Amino acid sequence: MTKQVARNRWITGLAGLLLVGCASTSLQTSSVRSSMSLGSSEFISAVGVDPKTIDLSRKEAVTVRYTLAEAANVHIDFVDEEGFVTRQLKPGLQQAGRQSVVWDGQDDNGQPSGSGVYRYVIFALDNQQQYRIHDPSFMTGGEELKPTNFTYDRNTGLIRWLMPKAGFARLRVGVEGFPHLRTLMDWSALEAGAKTISWEGLDASGLIKLSDHEHLSIKLTAFSLPDNTIILHGKPMVYGKGKGTYPALANPKAAYLHAKHLRQACHEAQVRLEFPKVQRWDDKGNPVVSGTVPVRVVLDEKDAATFVNSRFEIALFEDASFLTEVESGTTPFTYLWDTSHLSSGLHLLTANILSYDDHYAVTTVPVLLEPVPQN
Repeated sequence: MTKQVARNRWITGLAGLLLVGCASTSLQTSSVRSSMSLGSSEFISAVGVDPKTIDLSRKEAVTVRYTLAEAANVHIDFVDEEGFVTRQLKPGLQQAGRQSVVWDGQDDNGQPSGSGVYRYVIFALDNQQQYRIHDPSFMTGGEELKPTNFTYDRNTGLIRWLMPKAGFARLRVGVEGFPHLRTLMDWSALEAGAKTISWEGLDASGLIKLSDHEHLSIKLTAFSLPDNTIILHGKPMVYGKGKGTYPALANPKAAYLHAKHLRQACHEAQVRLEFPKVQRWDDKGNPVVSGTVPVRVVLDEKDAATFVNSRFEIALFEDASFLTEVESGTTPFTYLWDTSHLSSGLHLLTANILSYDDHYAVTTVPVLLEPVPQN
């Protein structure tokens, strides 16, 4: 068996193990562990990366360090979130002891890689022509993190917390118990340590001074990254290139819900409110209505299928107060909004979409209410 065939069989076998059904979870876990071990943890040890995050606009690079138990022929794959090998480094024959390689964030064509999370997989071919492989991608990461020291200063607008480990984080603001009104951080990759984000206190529409609300809610959720990952800031990542050599960075057996699916599928969706029988529009483009108003809630086409497949709820709020809820949502969905109890003037209509797998969509629209014409 050639070296390349052996390596490809290992990768193909790992992909197959990760894609089979949940009924064989224990078998998958033990099989992946045995296929990757072969004494690998002893042969390739003390693995680490410095720094964890690099910014290609600053021409930064990352160093992967490891210790070999014996001399071996080494190469390292740097793998993007979809499973594509963006760069392969071949240091070749390395002696036993402490070793390192440097990656400058470029792909194999010498172009900057896109922003995202990259795994590094170390292959060491020993003197018995056996591959020792370091890749804990699907045996580490995916657990829910509990950030600590969480604070919000209304005067400065600074939100601070401490990440116990590197992970993906989502930060949402709204009103206690709903509505959700803005996502400040949409599953961003962060390394461990102290974090600070500045918020001017407004909702997504810029119309509600949410920071002044007596029932302000700020929710931070996070889950850990695999140990062998690098966070890269560069040009925008292009998704949808096809099937990569490695499994994508989504672990169906992860402990935390959002670690089970791809990052490109894990974002706040887009939703819009339409007024099919609007009387007219004011000079700011706001709908002018009165009486009972048909309101159509429409999910963006690129997000609709995901929400429909997982099922979702729709909730509507007027001036951040609950209006109605539909537990089995459809898109489009039309609601007859009775405005007779509201005073004339400007009001805010908010739609919250929540899928059963914890994905969100939110929009707030200003509506100018006029008195019902008298006959």
